Amino acid sequence: MKYSAEEYRQINEFDYFAGGVPAGVIFQQNIEKLKRIVAAPNIKPAEVCLVGLVSYFEAFFKDHFAAIVNIQPKIVENLKKAGLNTDVDVLDIVSLGDRSEIRLGSLLAEKYDFGTAKRINSIYQSLLKITPFSKDEISQFDQLLNDRNLIVHHGGIFTLKYVKQKFGSKTGDAFDNSLDVTPETFWLALLFCETIVEKTITSTKKSLEIYISKNDVVQSEANKQALGLLDLWIDETWLDESNDDEYV
Repeated sequence: MKYSAEEYRQINEFDYFAGGVPAGVIFQQNIEKLKRIVAAPNIKPAEVCLVGLVSYFEAFFKDHFAAIVNIQPKIVENLKKAGLNTDVDVLDIVSLGDRSEIRLGSLLAEKYDFGTAKRINSIYQSLLKITPFSKDEISQFDQLLNDRNLIVHHGGIFTLKYVKQKFGSKTGDAFDNSLDVTPETFWLALLFCETIVEKTITSTKKSLEIYISKNDVVQSEANKQALGLLDLWIDETWLDESNDDEYV
């Protein structure tokens, strides 16, 4: 599908992002709410906030992937070469109308599983030859996921599977004890997630710029501006001064 000059002018740099906001910024805005809850006096629902944190973290990788492909659809060829399914339902494309060409990444993101560090690494390696998680970070996120799943599916009560994974042969705690999620647990998990997100938006933008340069890709002005926003990370001072109703 080709745009007329008028239609190109109607597309702005924010149209390439889910919700009209770069994924890193959405992640920051969402976790700011969690930080305020955990820091509130006499209210310590840390385990609920931990679940929210992991959910927002997973959503970041899906939204960021979508934005990369929305900005540069040609890069889908890398996914195809890596053996990933790049088929998209033509009816879905038609339903998006004149924005379908900048929504390819959003459609593909719905097809892929971003639920574990290994899967995220595999997708991003196929897309841009980068891996957001190191070997140690994979193990750390796996444990964070185990804790999250224990809370969501078992109310935090230790299961035999969880105890075996976390403590090895020590299985006596199964079904008799529960996960203790303190505010400190949340803050440490938050630091881990923020570090990975910052690293990811920086490395993916650099890799995408290299891809565009090597392949002599022609970009529209809005496309160039969207690429510039890909690694946007808002100063925390601004977030502290923002009101909740300004959040996405």
